Amino acid sequence: MKTIDVLTPQNVKLELQLAPAGIRIAAFALDQVFFLVLLFLITYTIGELFSYNSTTYEIFIYFIFLPFIIFYSMIMELIWNGQTIGKKLLGIRVMRMDGEPVGVDEVLSRWFMRLVDILMSAGSLALLMVSTSRYRQRFGDVLGGTIVVRERNAQQSVTLSHVMKLDTKDSYEPVYPRARLLSEDEALLLKRTLVRYESRPNEGHQKAIVELSNKLVEVLEIKKAEKKHTDFLRTLLKDYIVLTR
Repeated sequence: MKTIDVLTPQNVKLELQLAPAGIRIAAFALDQVFFLVLLFLITYTIGELFSYNSTTYEIFIYFIFLPFIIFYSMIMELIWNGQTIGKKLLGIRVMRMDGEPVGVDEVLSRWFMRLVDILMSAGSLALLMVSTSRYRQRFGDVLGGTIVVRERNAQQSVTLSHVMKLDTKDSYEPVYPRARLLSEDEALLLKRTLVRYESRPNEGHQKAIVELSNKLVEVLEIKKAEKKHTDFLRTLLKDYIVLTR
């Protein structure tokens, strides 16, 4: 299992699991299946409505459907934060090397290099690069400064899907200034405990929330904490990110 350590702009260290070549190929194949199903449905529907030989049918196929197929990966990765349908189904995502979401520049670079990585070499060049490069990058990833990571790892799903999405507006005033004393590992453990409780609020996870809350109040010497343990932990984590970014 290949991983990469990423230090985010919030000063949080993430250990991300890189997506192997097999999963990336499978995601690409799922996207092609999606194209075929969509092509069948659209051609059949438009053909039945307007006749297969009509101008409307040809305009739709050549000026709407085909451009969508050509620019599909670029469009989807922009609007779906680094994912296509295939990537979404298999739990992988494209992101920048610093752990931030991809932007227009990164997505354009990846899309442009598909011509070399995938189309001109029938995918062999992309497979070779992903299988042998240090960070499992094809040329499009190298040019765009991106990596493809797995989200369905128990620990990484917390960091990718939750920690990076916390509301940390500049106008926010921290409630617990001593949250800055938390280490990165402690902050991630805090969030992980919250996520586990929220997904499965059983007795064991409730006990973990209470014990962690009481321990942090003691260690950080917080005199007045919120009565509800989950609210206290959420606020403390948000304060940590704001104070250490």
